[in-house]
Amino acid sequence: MIIIGKPYIERVNNWTRLCSDIQTENRQVTLWMAVRSSQEDMLCTDRVDSFVVLLLPEAMRSKRNLFSDSSMSEKLHYQLREHLIPALTSAGDLYHNIQLDIPTTSDYVPRKGVVATGFSGGVDSLYSIYSHGVDSEYPVTHLVVSNSGVYEGSEYRERFYQACFACESFAREQGLKTIFIDSNIYEILPERYIDVVSLRLMAFALALQDGIAVYLLSSGFAMGNFRLDVHRAAKFDPLSVNCLNTEKLQFYLSGSEEVSRIMKIKELTKWPPSYRWVSPCVNGRAGKKNCGRCSKCMRDLAVLYAYGALDLYSSVYDIEDFRRHLSERLGFVMAENYPTAKETVRILEESNVYIPPMAYRCADAFRKYMYKVENER
Repeated sequence: MIIIGKPYIERVNNWTRLCSDIQTENRQVTLWMAVRSSQEDMLCTDRVDSFVVLLLPEAMRSKRNLFSDSSMSEKLHYQLREHLIPALTSAGDLYHNIQLDIPTTSDYVPRKGVVATGFSGGVDSLYSIYSHGVDSEYPVTHLVVSNSGVYEGSEYRERFYQACFACESFAREQGLKTIFIDSNIYEILPERYIDVVSLRLMAFALALQDGIAVYLLSSGFAMGNFRLDVHRAAKFDPLSVNCLNTEKLQFYLSGSEEVSRIMKIKELTKWPPSYRWVSPCVNGRAGKKNCGRCSKCMRDLAVLYAYGALDLYSSVYDIEDFRRHLSERLGFVMAENYPTAKETVRILEESNVYIPPMAYRCADAFRKYMYKVENER
């Protein structure tokens, strides 16, 4: 059994923490999420929703029920019990059926109009902001940076602060507000982030459901790619996003319509802020130069090349380096056995841009190398 203690507030310097003492058979820890003290009134202390969602994957993996004397949202309790838990249990041997021994409440709280979405500078993130402007039914008002486990290593909190700084700069340009959520989740639950990413991001939003009315979760996959893949939480976002709503907070999946990553990039070329802020790079940070050499960079640069938009992004990519190594860069993308890469090759061929003959020879060489690496694992 995992016991979730009553949520309480703790103030540290200019931050306010929402805390819960978590107890298992062999240890007790305090799990917390924190916002700047000026946003303390957003923290939800009357229910344990956020802690339930954060602990759910670990509880299901270890076959331990979740227990609390404090209440959780009735709607969330029902959706987890009747939909999400059974679905994940049926998806393989990783997750197991558990009970939620937690009282419920259905108290209605008037919403305050805050529409929030996460900010990373990535294609999916920027597309959510771009597609939910002032003319949208849910125009974004706040950008969120969560220290939810994506920043790893000994300097993970420093990387979180750097992300907050970039977000603040972008938000100031766009006339938006920011919410920064720090946490010790990385130290308490060192799970593989890709397995739980969406659940964690929504759990962090639930911690602030006294302030956030709508949260837009940026989707990395089109709805047609839905799959109960327990090792890639984003694959089943269409299910989980509908299972975590409460009486206070409504989640929506942004960009899950049949819009591929390539289509998102094409749309973003119409939006000047993306020229200076897009940051898909696994080695980069929002507002900084992308490496241009990782697989994500090369695929996205190939798309920009196909649409004749390379020069628009010269402040965040080394465009001349891409052009100097055009054969190698395109060859790598052509060799990848990855859906987005295959679609990129199709776009390149349909756009009638110049593809150097050497690119095809590079692609053959990359395929042989990738095949060798795969078979040596």
